[in-house]
Amino acid sequence: MTNTTPYVHYLNHEKGFKSWFWTLDHKRLGVMYMWSVIAAFLMGGIFALMVRMELM
Repeated sequence: MTNTTPYVHYLNHEKGFKSWFWTLDHKRLGVMYMWSVIAAFLMGGIFALMVRMELM
């Protein structure tokens, strides 16, 4: 007897912005935290380059 239902996990549970924004799942929160840190790091690097270019 095989299980025909697909395995549901944190990446394919629900679709859309609302399901990610209102989630309490710690795995989804970790993914969102990771992308937020990467975005903040890149934005800080861009701003640092802009200040250095202005000072040149």
